[in-house]
Amino acid sequence: MKKHNKEPQKPTDQQYEIGRVKVSDQLLPFSMLHRVKKKSLQIIWTIIISILFAFFGIIFIQNTGLYGFGVDAISHGGARFISFLIQYNNGSKEAARIVFVVLFWFINFAINIPLFIFAAKKINRNFALLTFIFMLFSTAFGIVFGLIPGSEKLNLFGRPLNDFIYRNTDGIVQTAIWSFLGDANKHVAIVLYGLLWAIIQGAIAAALLILNSSTAGFDILVVWYSREKFKNLGIVYIIFHIISLIISNFIGTYLPASLTIQKNLASLPSGWEVAPWSTELLFNPSFASSFLMILINGLIVDVLFPKYKLVKLEIYTSKIEEIQKAIYSLKDKRFTTSTAIVRGGYSKKEQTVLVANCFYVDAATVVEITTKEDPDAFISIYDTKKTLGHVYISKSIN
Repeated sequence: MKKHNKEPQKPTDQQYEIGRVKVSDQLLPFSMLHRVKKKSLQIIWTIIISILFAFFGIIFIQNTGLYGFGVDAISHGGARFISFLIQYNNGSKEAARIVFVVLFWFINFAINIPLFIFAAKKINRNFALLTFIFMLFSTAFGIVFGLIPGSEKLNLFGRPLNDFIYRNTDGIVQTAIWSFLGDANKHVAIVLYGLLWAIIQGAIAAALLILNSSTAGFDILVVWYSREKFKNLGIVYIIFHIISLIISNFIGTYLPASLTIQKNLASLPSGWEVAPWSTELLFNPSFASSFLMILINGLIVDVLFPKYKLVKLEIYTSKIEEIQKAIYSLKDKRFTTSTAIVRGGYSKKEQTVLVANCFYVDAATVVEITTKEDPDAFISIYDTKKTLGHVYISKSIN
């Protein structure tokens, strides 16, 4: 046999072209809102957000048996319990429905009145005003939307509630049962409602914080604490929400559901095993989903509005003096900068780099100034894990 040797392949005359492209990542979520500084525009945006909050609140909370966060949850639990008492004592269906919708939104507003005053004195009047506007319009539109005939049927994944309890309370008591086979497909739906509301409410809360507003309630205390200590309440904030959920679920779901089952023992559907006053009614699917909401919502807000997260900026530019001059001329913010000499790996030429450390939300200001002074500047932003020392922080005062 002849041995055939393969001829080596000749190199191809492939040509390459190397060019420069512009790389641009969005620094902050909702970057457009960070540029809204006029009070009139802040008010308009706050009203728009409040309308969205009311509409989605009906779909994801009012119609599903879930509970909101903090003071919201207390309002929801109180509304469900009081309207149930009207229905339980043979009041009219229409009266129970009206009381439910009105109290569902208004109790929250009433509880927040002293918090508005606290915000005006301890934070600033503009924050208090915008938070008040959000609460006023979300309450008004929530009541208006909720009283529209048929609004109680608005849903995305079907009605995630036990039909027997729902029918026997004219739709006032809202819960599903873990052990009832007929509710098996509703458990997934209630979790999906909770996950989506955690994301939507987190986005709304972050957008309001950017506008110097809030969803009120415990958020006012969080903003005050963060301004004083320059950090978030963290675990304390979560504990507040969990305590509110436990109380609200007890009065708004557990008591009404147990009384309803006890009243209708003779007509329970086939396959029903849960007894009134059982722990299964207390730790119902709505409670479990609302609990998960609390944990997820905090993460969403931290991602979308990392107010007290520190970053390091490295700016490669030939116009360092112009950029520093523009930064130091700011009246509402203050930054510390430094310069470093680096040597190019290819050209071996020395170049000066501008370095700045600041809070994440303030980094957008430095980037805006840099791109204005030098559109060709290269900017790198690094997350800072731990910091020890002093940084500048600006506060708007009354």
